[in-house]
Amino acid sequence: MNAETEQVRGPRPLRERIHHRVSAFRAQLDDRGARFRFAAWMAMVLIVGIATWQLIGPMFKDLGAYGLHDWEAHLAYRAIVPVSMRYLEGPWWHPWFCGGAPAWGYSESAPSLVSPYLPFYLSLPVHVAARFEVLGQTCFAFIASYLLAGRFTRTIAVRALVGILYGLNGRWALQATTGHTWHLQYALLPLALYLFDTALEDKKLRYAIYAGMCPALAIYWGGVYPAPHIALILSLYAVGMALARLKLRPLLALAITGSTAFGFAAPKLLPVADFMSRYPRKTETGIWESTNLSQTWEFLTNHGQSWTKFPFNTPTWAWHEYGFYIGYAGVAVMALGALLGLERRAIVLKIIGIFLFGCAFGGFHARAPWTLLHEMPVFSSQRVPSRFMEPAVLLLAVAFASFVGRRFDALVTRRPWLELALLVPVLVMAIDISGVGAKSTDGSFSKQMVDVRPPSREFHQEKKPHGRYVPYDWDSSVLIAMRENTGTVDCYGIGDIDKGAIAKGTPGYKGEAFFRNAASAVVTEWSPNHAVVEYDHATPGDLLFYNMNWDSSWKANGVPALRVDNLVATRVEQEHGRVLFRYYPRTLPLGLALFLLTVLACWWRPLWGLVLHARSLMTRADGTLQPHSTGPR
Repeated sequence: MNAETEQVRGPRPLRERIHHRVSAFRAQLDDRGARFRFAAWMAMVLIVGIATWQLIGPMFKDLGAYGLHDWEAHLAYRAIVPVSMRYLEGPWWHPWFCGGAPAWGYSESAPSLVSPYLPFYLSLPVHVAARFEVLGQTCFAFIASYLLAGRFTRTIAVRALVGILYGLNGRWALQATTGHTWHLQYALLPLALYLFDTALEDKKLRYAIYAGMCPALAIYWGGVYPAPHIALILSLYAVGMALARLKLRPLLALAITGSTAFGFAAPKLLPVADFMSRYPRKTETGIWESTNLSQTWEFLTNHGQSWTKFPFNTPTWAWHEYGFYIGYAGVAVMALGALLGLERRAIVLKIIGIFLFGCAFGGFHARAPWTLLHEMPVFSSQRVPSRFMEPAVLLLAVAFASFVGRRFDALVTRRPWLELALLVPVLVMAIDISGVGAKSTDGSFSKQMVDVRPPSREFHQEKKPHGRYVPYDWDSSVLIAMRENTGTVDCYGIGDIDKGAIAKGTPGYKGEAFFRNAASAVVTEWSPNHAVVEYDHATPGDLLFYNMNWDSSWKANGVPALRVDNLVATRVEQEHGRVLFRYYPRTLPLGLALFLLTVLACWWRPLWGLVLHARSLMTRADGTLQPHSTGPR
């Protein structure tokens, strides 16, 4: 069919296009090399699927069980989203957390709102939905690593090797076991690098916008460590590529990525910054946390390690902050990547990887990489420098993939059966690494809730909930408090905040709304973000208290609430009346405006096209003739 005929007939129907694609695929498989490559790709998917299920599958053995260690707090972070939606509200305030705390303004809280896993959290119990998030992010980490390695090699086995070392390693398993869900957001790092590296090509600068979405999503998803690590690595890569190519394009791409990342993340980032401005966190002790080479060797190669079993007592934190099993072969891949990656981009990546590997050793010297980095904003609030090992492994593995690709891609093309042969050692490594990780994940969800009371008809603050977990792990049960509809004043997981809320049954408790004199007050309407209080027998000027920790975004009848003894308060003007206490993040409107401006700046042309198309459809719906219309049919 020639072009003129095609123009007369118009675009081919979808069925015809699908048939054409299928025919082209079948024709391609007639080539012997394509058949081997397709078989290798299918074998790779099978290998990774088996290894992933070996690692994550144990979490699904008992769907009624709850997670150990920090899972309690992280499940409570996620539970606030569906609970708030039942009240037709956003997850702005978490009244069950430590006497009340910002939900949207806390960096790790409410990560399930802007998330592909939101349908799971709306339709399943939170402790079941979390398992699907772990599984999905693990698969995402492999796929993103596979794509990034594809920028440096076409060999399927080598690309799969990079994904296995990054997404199925022992640290990934340990962090998932202990409920450090922020670690799952490291899955965005290889995707960010893939998109940013693509943006450095001619006529593909728009990919810098997509790269900016990755750190923004890490912020929305509670990636308190992955987000700044992504920003650091992209910045170092841009500077390195600018020096290597003697061009400004990488710096321009970085400016686009950074500005769009800020704009996309502004609705979450500004409330978080507002909260942190009141409760800054600078971990001075984190500077001097360190490990030595012998310990790191055990972290990377000890086959017997797990959440409950480790070869020696760790320096500062528990084993899950240090263990990182990739085996001897994985260490060899890192070493070869550091030594042999000689392509220009690989050199930049391996230099960054070596720097991050040095950071992972911590503050072993006054001028160690981590010691110097810890003086920078954001990083001064971080600790556990061994967390830099995750991105270090990725970058050094990609450098190894670059070396292999430059020397063996052509050989594999000439001898396509090598694609299948190279998957044999990859299979061995995948089963070995995921098998060690499974020793930890096998016990990740093993706690049961007991003695949980029916939900209280009226919300009130208590010191601790009545229910508990068995076996005992942490004395922190915000999720149980949410089940009982009682706040918990003594809790873990929100940082050091100023508490004012008074627990029922303790000195000073006079109800969830009260005066400090004989006046009466009662909460007549309540939701996580608001309370309507009716009062009587008050003297104008009396302080009316709402039994919730104060925050600068609380308002009473539309004006900022007072802070009195870290409680939300306001002065009444009449003897009797009603007061509406409402919480809404004060910086969220500005964040939403910046988000919309960023979207318009990035995609104003297609958006304007949609507006014109919608206008055209509306005109037709009104029966107005179009310019080329020949009248009614």
